[in-house]
Amino acid sequence: MNRKNDLQSIAKHKRGEAEWNREVNELRQTTLLLWHDLLTLESYYCLEIQDRVDFFEEVRKFETRLIKRALLHAGGSQRKTARLLGINPQTLNSKIKRYRIPVEAVLHKLTPANS
Repeated sequence: MNRKNDLQSIAKHKRGEAEWNREVNELRQTTLLLWHDLLTLESYYCLEIQDRVDFFEEVRKFETRLIKRALLHAGGSQRKTARLLGINPQTLNSKIKRYRIPVEAVLHKLTPANS
């Protein structure tokens, strides 16, 4: 009977450990997304105006940040990202190429091993 109780105790401990690991991984992902949001918000409000503003450069920066955030939200699916942004997938793809957005590097931020 003692061996059975020991095995049950070990199994309960392992289940608790697995649950804890899942929760830690979810927390890591949430933290990474919040950190990304913080950096994005900071850049929205830090427009440095000196002599003049390069309108097209600011639009490029805004679109790049928006596409990266949407890619993260859509889990890397360009089709879902395009739907989320309300644009054609071909338009999204051309902007990713034009702005040289490193899709794999953006998605790499979501993996818990990189935190």
